[in-house]
Amino acid sequence: MGAASITGVLNPNVKDIVQGKLPYDDPSVLGVQDVILKENNAEAVYLLNKNGIVVSYSDVAPISLTGQNFSFRPYFIQAMLGRQSIFAAQGISSKIRGIYISTPIYSEKRSDSEIIGVVVVKDSISGLEDMLRKYEDPVFMVSPHGVVFATNRTEYLYKVAGKLNDTRKNRLASLRRFGAAFDQDAEELGAVLDGQDITLGGEKYLVKTHPIDWNDMEGRWQIAYLVNMKNILLPALKYTVYWSVFAVFFILLGTLHIALGNRRQRLEIEAQNRKIFKAVEQTPAAILITDNKGFIEYANPKFTELTEYTFEEAKGKKPAILNPELGGESCDEVWETIKTGNEWHGEFLNTRKSGETYWESILVAPVKKKSGEITNYVSIKEDITEKKKAITAIEDARKIAENAAESKSMFLANMSHEIRTPLNAIIGLSDLALKTELTLKQADYIRKVKNAGISLLGIVNDILDFSKIEAGKIELESVEFSLDTVLEHLITVVFQKAEEKGLEFLLHVGSDVPPVIKGDSLRLSQILINLVNNAVKFTEEGEIELSVTLVREFEGRVEIMFSVRDTGVGLLDEQRHRLFDAFSQADGSTTRKYGGTGLGLSISKKLSHLMGGEISVESEYGKGSVFAFTAVFEIGATPKREFKYGHEELKDMKVLVVDDNSSARQIIMEILENLEFEAEETDCAESAINLIKQNDASDPYKIVLMDWKMPGLNGLEASLIIKNDPDIKNTPIIALVTAFGRDLDRKTVKNYELEGFITKPVTPSSLIDGLLSVVFKSGYDKPIEKIVSVENFKGVHVLVVDDNDVNRQIAVELLEDTGAIVSEAVDGKQAVDFVLSGERCDIVFMDLQMPVMDGYEAVKLIREDKRFAELPIVAMTAHALNIERE
Repeated sequence: MGAASITGVLNPNVKDIVQGKLPYDDPSVLGVQDVILKENNAEAVYLLNKNGIVVSYSDVAPISLTGQNFSFRPYFIQAMLGRQSIFAAQGISSKIRGIYISTPIYSEKRSDSEIIGVVVVKDSISGLEDMLRKYEDPVFMVSPHGVVFATNRTEYLYKVAGKLNDTRKNRLASLRRFGAAFDQDAEELGAVLDGQDITLGGEKYLVKTHPIDWNDMEGRWQIAYLVNMKNILLPALKYTVYWSVFAVFFILLGTLHIALGNRRQRLEIEAQNRKIFKAVEQTPAAILITDNKGFIEYANPKFTELTEYTFEEAKGKKPAILNPELGGESCDEVWETIKTGNEWHGEFLNTRKSGETYWESILVAPVKKKSGEITNYVSIKEDITEKKKAITAIEDARKIAENAAESKSMFLANMSHEIRTPLNAIIGLSDLALKTELTLKQADYIRKVKNAGISLLGIVNDILDFSKIEAGKIELESVEFSLDTVLEHLITVVFQKAEEKGLEFLLHVGSDVPPVIKGDSLRLSQILINLVNNAVKFTEEGEIELSVTLVREFEGRVEIMFSVRDTGVGLLDEQRHRLFDAFSQADGSTTRKYGGTGLGLSISKKLSHLMGGEISVESEYGKGSVFAFTAVFEIGATPKREFKYGHEELKDMKVLVVDDNSSARQIIMEILENLEFEAEETDCAESAINLIKQNDASDPYKIVLMDWKMPGLNGLEASLIIKNDPDIKNTPIIALVTAFGRDLDRKTVKNYELEGFITKPVTPSSLIDGLLSVVFKSGYDKPIEKIVSVENFKGVHVLVVDDNDVNRQIAVELLEDTGAIVSEAVDGKQAVDFVLSGERCDIVFMDLQMPVMDGYEAVKLIREDKRFAELPIVAMTAHALNIERE
């Protein structure tokens, strides 16, 4: 706790960050935390401000708790009262048991100044349990509430000493320090650990308890040692090494009392001495007593058994008879330690009398007079040869496991390449074939081949993503992006499927959600696409709504909730409980009817956790479901939503929104009102016509946003009536807002005298850009080809480098379709020769794995020529790992 305590008193950056003068997770503070992390071999180090909010977090695992509130934790409360404390609990986020060491952060360089925050160092409980596992009989670390929190016997973990009724169980659950152990069934230990003999698992044990004072607000912890009554003497001596040292000291001290005391005292001491001497003689540990020069004066029988030297052979000699090196420099550390009155503990590779080597664990301690003069040294030795072999075996197994993990990663990368390469050929060649002259039947066949390839690629991607997550190979990016751009990409991906099933797809973004955030947009899109695709898959009629809402904002960061509501088949309670498990679906028939791997939701859950959030589902069978997840992002540098063309010109134009779907109408109205438009609404075309007539003379509508498919009079028919009604003097601009925009063409738009259409679902950006496009003809008259800049490559000299003929053919033909002038190379060497030859080359598409010379080496050689330092080179790879990108 020393480093953390000093940090809380002295470090100025630590003081600044808890007072809000530095941003969350400031690098200068993280550097201080990382030093504490390494020096203490800890699991996590973090800082809390005086409100209990984590303002800076360092962890050996790739997670962050920055922004979370731990003001309810006793270790925070104790530290804010000026008390250093140790708190044992299961982490709320990590679900891992740990020991939390907390110390106050002071406003000034004095411990009597104001407390402004808390430093917390978390250590794993595994180190303690590793030590406990050295004992054969049960050992428990027990909380003040009687809960077994750490033990060498996993079957007793979280069991409760004494009686466990509902009141006690509810109390333990409310503490929030034992995870979910008391949310469901909890068990009694079957004994009370009060220092008396107990029966546990059919065995009788002697119980010895030792208190631990950790400054825990809820009481005192204790260690309970259980010793099996069947073999009570040997374990007691074997594992109480310090007791053995004490015993030898007592023998020597007793001898002095015998010489000076009276006869009664001598008899009592002699009797006690005989008991202790007999115990030392029979202990399974080898014990040596030397004089203060290191010459052997006593050796118990275990010493002979261990070393094969009799006491007579060892008497008067130094322990160096077991290891000649002990007489040299390797012995200096031992003597320097014990001569100063300290104990020394270490290991030696010694030699038995027969020449056989063995490993020995040794404790050497001085025996002193009251004056402090050292009279003897006692050594307690244990044969750890088998333990060493076990450690070596474990180390070998660890290396094998690491090699296996590395092999798994390589297999994952190779499998990704080998599967994606032919799939790319199938999908790419299908695209090229569809551009040629085909009969209707041929086009249908090719389109189905392409769709099957895309479906197979989705399954492969799910399996590879799941494997990467399980192998810890997923690393999240932190890049600024527009949330509207992500949502518009989502619409592009899933819209057609929803449209084909006749589903209304609604999108609602809260006005307080920042338009620009910083995080991993690709993984966010992956979760959203998965959830919305599932909603479309399991919904036959009705609507799907994606809502984006702000949960909280905390100094530079936001937690955002994304929820997908559908009117689909819904789920039973038993189906919901296993829904997020890998390879699991609602039931066996789901796979047959709907397809899929059962990995999508499991991947989404793991990704949401990596993004600092949670995922959940609410559902009613036969009525639909709501899947929701949260994620934490940094707030982007751009505070306001930016539109392609600007929207100030539209604010003076009164808008009428016409839609029979109240949710869709509400979404559009909210967007317009947040942007300060004057807007009104109605739920049918007939009402819209009446409103336009009523307001025509006094305050006419300038723009009408009209839904297409409505009961009664539809949007197209209503638009034609409005445009041709002689009573309407101020004819409004009419834009059709529809989820069926793909069914419209220019002829239809012209015939019904519409100015244009806007496709649902709308984002704030797409609605305003669409309005501007319609009103000012700024985008509506542009061919789609120009909007997506398909001719950007016209006249560009491109070099495609790939050893796979099919992949190269696909890339070349797709680029040539854009007007590019394409050259080819089949390996890295040909690419280098082409570029360095002086042939014009504006951009290179480079495969990474090729014979003769791979892409990495080729890029290196090209970059060495300063003429091509800025030449754009785009990597092409089917591999799954981030290392390929790096």
